[in-house]
Amino acid sequence: MVPVDYTNFFVAVLTASASFIGLLFVAMTLIVDKSSKSRKQIVKENISAEASYIALLNLFFVALVALTPQAQLNYVMAIMGVLGILSSVRLFRSGLRNGASRGILGISTVIYVLEIVYGVYLIFNSNKTISETLLLIIVFTLFGSALGRAWELTGIHDEHDKT
Repeated sequence: MVPVDYTNFFVAVLTASASFIGLLFVAMTLIVDKSSKSRKQIVKENISAEASYIALLNLFFVALVALTPQAQLNYVMAIMGVLGILSSVRLFRSGLRNGASRGILGISTVIYVLEIVYGVYLIFNSNKTISETLLLIIVFTLFGSALGRAWELTGIHDEHDKT
């Protein structure tokens, strides 16, 4: 069960993740001109966008379920963690072939594993209240991962390296 004290927190997580998903779509429309980009650059941008999107979608659904009365986050966390892992593995392979940064993908992969383990733990111990600390670590790390990948899409770091 989700503590009632966390209602406002999950409203904020839901709102922020939905807003960032929208901003991510805007960012992707601004970088659609691929005519002057190398294949590697296009792949790196796609990896960044998808990794960010998956993390934000994860946060969105976890917060949405947490706000439903008598919410049980167990299955949702386990399923979203599995989807995150599947996406991360695919993106990691693509990133290895194209020289993309793997740091943030690695961190989010570890968090997805933690989310799966914690979701399975809650499935077998459904009468327990969620661990607030563990949930906060998962939420904040996924936000950091998503925003880090979205920041890469801006290309600001790449422009700075060229000077």
